[in-house]
Amino acid sequence: MTHITDSKMIEKFCDHQLPSCPVCMETLGTYGGPSSLPCGHNGCLHCLQQLQAHKFDPVCPLCRTPFDAELNLGPNLDLKDILEKLQSSSSLFVGAARGANIYKGDAYKHKDDQQSYYDQVSSLSSRSLKTDGSIHVGCVVPTSGIVEADNKSFTIFGDSTPVVNAQNLARGALAIFSRILRPSAGSQDSQSGGRSLNNQDLGMDTWSDVRPTAPPLESCSREDAMVLRSILDSEPPQWVPDSACTECMQCNARFQVLTRGRHHCRFCGGIFCRACSKGKCLLPMKFREREPQRVCDTCYEKLEPLQDFLIQCVSNAAQIAIHDVTDLTCIRGWVNNPLGTSMEEEIYKATNILRMYSKIGRLKPEQSIPEAILQGAKGLAILTVAKVGMMLTYKLGTGLIIARREDGNWSPPVAIATCGLGWGLQVGGELIDLIIVLRSQSAVKTFSKAHLSIGAGLSVSAGPLGRLAEADLHVGNGGAATSYSYSCCQGAFVGVSFEGNVMRARMDTNAQFYGDVYLSPEDILFGLITLPRAAAPLYSALHDLFVSRGLL
Repeated sequence: MTHITDSKMIEKFCDHQLPSCPVCMETLGTYGGPSSLPCGHNGCLHCLQQLQAHKFDPVCPLCRTPFDAELNLGPNLDLKDILEKLQSSSSLFVGAARGANIYKGDAYKHKDDQQSYYDQVSSLSSRSLKTDGSIHVGCVVPTSGIVEADNKSFTIFGDSTPVVNAQNLARGALAIFSRILRPSAGSQDSQSGGRSLNNQDLGMDTWSDVRPTAPPLESCSREDAMVLRSILDSEPPQWVPDSACTECMQCNARFQVLTRGRHHCRFCGGIFCRACSKGKCLLPMKFREREPQRVCDTCYEKLEPLQDFLIQCVSNAAQIAIHDVTDLTCIRGWVNNPLGTSMEEEIYKATNILRMYSKIGRLKPEQSIPEAILQGAKGLAILTVAKVGMMLTYKLGTGLIIARREDGNWSPPVAIATCGLGWGLQVGGELIDLIIVLRSQSAVKTFSKAHLSIGAGLSVSAGPLGRLAEADLHVGNGGAATSYSYSCCQGAFVGVSFEGNVMRARMDTNAQFYGDVYLSPEDILFGLITLPRAAAPLYSALHDLFVSRGLL
């Protein structure tokens, strides 16, 4: 018989539980059994697998030590045996109180219409007793004796052997087969807080209700805000000398020639191997760096929550355009460089070319781009290409592509590069300022990926003036698309040729400008990225070109 004078004292006495999982905070091994990380900390197998699946660089939830995202986690059988022995050496506190009344009975029994034998095959650390139409999770307590606390006593059972009958055996067999057929299913008895279930619920697959689907969300407490503030106020560190370390400061792997070199973390100044410092992100304002820098895995975890803020404040895209004069007073605008080294330079070249075409449209309308073609333009590719050779010509250049969205606004620019060959009756060398009009959204998508363009062109140039007209077919992973090319040429060149070009996006240049190494060209052209402040001269030139033709 069990006498309970205060049900709240049971919870107070049962504070000392078995080890808990740091992710779900339930008893260790509740979901899938116990599992261990390389750092030595333990957790539920399913919880750690979910943590591993939802993180690009998963870390231990306790010590924040990174572990491989491809690590094949499995149950720790030795730890499982230890937990089972601890569970078997503990006795069950069984009791139920109706208000202040004491439950009385001649002997402890498993009632056939109340107690489920399902707990016999459960992997939980405590057993459950059905009373008053509900099941309450028991607490692990010493195996014998009377515990006194605050002058209130608890009589503890020494014998908790269940009664074996046909109904309980049938229920147990059904539960065993259910677990075999559904190995991912688990029992709900591990939920804390004394949650009640009906007998019908015990045979149902309720694992989806209690399984942790992701690590706990980080709170937005005042302490977290202070931590983020301290990171933003960080000063550039003093780098550790190369001679001070012969092994990685994270994985302790020794540095070797060619196969494992030294890499400094730009945020903490430590020395790490390539595998432990593969992340790149923007640094706080005091570092005065506008491009993503290499950092170690630990620093990457610290800086990741601040990246959206730093992109809006620190990145090159958020700065004011310095070089925005394209008239004859600026030598930079006389000749466009065919090999731009940054997005800022590509924006300046594109602005200069657009303003030149706006001027041509005002002075010589017959030589401008036809209004019918500009009217339906879904995007523009603007490049400067150098072309030289005789019979067989070589082409090389850089530029950008910009798309027109459904609301009529222009997208942020994407840096691109091109190279190609031409064959035909041609000779000379020239510098080509090229505008490619993209007539459909599929053409814009094709241009945003690596693709091959095939076409024919006629080119005549002498001195600072020249004309070239081309019609191209672009073929790539995004499909095939037609486009029209118009250009102004400088140099000495004449000929008719068949052209073949390869064009691709410059991922490194885009990452250096926008501050996000994970942005793809499609994200920039068709995503929800805000218009970069540094591209203001480009948007102004686009507006002038279309307004001068009455197309807006």
